[in-house]
Amino acid sequence: MGGAAAPGVGARAVPDARCGAADPAPASVPGRVREPSPVPAASEPPVGLGGGVPPLHPLRPEADPRAHRTTPAAQDEPDAAAAQPSVFGALVEQPPALGGRGASPRSGKGRGGEEAPSAALALRGVHAGYGGAPVLHGVDLTVRAGEIVALLGPNGAGKSTTCHVAAGLIAPLTGSVHIHTRDATRDGPVRRSRAGVVLAPEGRGIFPSLTIEENLALRLPEQSARDAVYERFASLAKRRTVPAGSLSGGEQQMLALAPLLQHPPAVLIADEPSLGLAPRVVDEVFRLLTELREAGTALLLVEEKAAGVLGIADTVAYLAQGRVTWCGPRNEVRADQLTEAYLGIAAKVRS
Repeated sequence: MGGAAAPGVGARAVPDARCGAADPAPASVPGRVREPSPVPAASEPPVGLGGGVPPLHPLRPEADPRAHRTTPAAQDEPDAAAAQPSVFGALVEQPPALGGRGASPRSGKGRGGEEAPSAALALRGVHAGYGGAPVLHGVDLTVRAGEIVALLGPNGAGKSTTCHVAAGLIAPLTGSVHIHTRDATRDGPVRRSRAGVVLAPEGRGIFPSLTIEENLALRLPEQSARDAVYERFASLAKRRTVPAGSLSGGEQQMLALAPLLQHPPAVLIADEPSLGLAPRVVDEVFRLLTELREAGTALLLVEEKAAGVLGIADTVAYLAQGRVTWCGPRNEVRADQLTEAYLGIAAKVRS
């Protein structure tokens, strides 16, 4: 192969400055660990999309909203046997869609030379795990206001664990979490929520047994705010008195995410927001996320749909075996890096 190759996903590359300093290599590298359900960092109840109201984690119909039962994260990354590197190459080469901008103008100097905003969310040297099983090994990650950072990686890389640490559902063993430069490492999910951090968990953050109107009222007490949601999403307006559990998957996700447009959070941590949705609905979800970015929200996005996430992300970070191995602007992503990030295998590089 002619010329020097850029650092691949498996290399110990120094991450981009927007993602923090490179973490020191640990003494040993444990095998891949599947990510269990989160354990609350403190005595506070987990907080999902509902902020200060009961957690809006995915619930079965008729489930008690106060119950904090969790299930293991779904393992839904593509099968390595079905890998087609040429497809990833096409995704990398296509122009950004849905308002995607490649490298974020908010990183470093902005337009006119103005200073970029400080980090809305910053993880520094985070080590975390579950009951003696380490998952994260010195994660450094920064998300700034008005920026979408896409976190990619294979099954068991630690993506959901990173989200749970950022949201305060589990406390890091070592390292720190800062929200707008304030050390929030020991804050539980309720305090994080009050600081403007919202977790959109994998699945649907709704109460299935409550009507659409009742779900919205929990999060939008003002009638005018609910009316604005109905104006934007006509399908919800037509069925406002039906139980949310009877909606399609796409309608449920819109019900979960739409209130955020009325009161954009400072930080949104979205774990697989397009999971199980039809392509048309996925486009609407990504459009909603870009609107939040334009409103100034800092978004940490874990997503399995490569085309969509590369179309809207400003920064891409690769997570492998609990470490950020590469981080940089979207327009610097290579096909072989994307292949390894999603499938956990080293792509063959042709000379």
